[in-house]
Amino acid sequence: SSRAPSGVAASYLLFARETCPNCPAVKEYLARSGLPGAVCDVDTPEGLERARGYGILASPTAVLRDAQGRELYRAFTVTELRAFLEPVAAAV
Repeated sequence: SSRAPSGVAASYLLFARETCPNCPAVKEYLARSGLPGAVCDVDTPEGLERARGYGILASPTAVLRDAQGRELYRAFTVTELRAFLEPVAAAV
């Protein structure tokens, strides 16, 4: 089946801003990761409201979620994303 097992990232939600110097690298890494996901622009009122709902205080913040949509991990850099995602990818 195509459902990811529990504990494995199945999707992401990236909170980012247009003016953020670190956002492009994180956005690009996630785009290449093969995970489905969405980018939430916290410079918009809707994006800011959604970020508040998650308690997001900095950009970029990537929220990795399991197949049920539960939060698994938060990452702020490509290094953190790689540390969480790549050992999993290597084990599959």
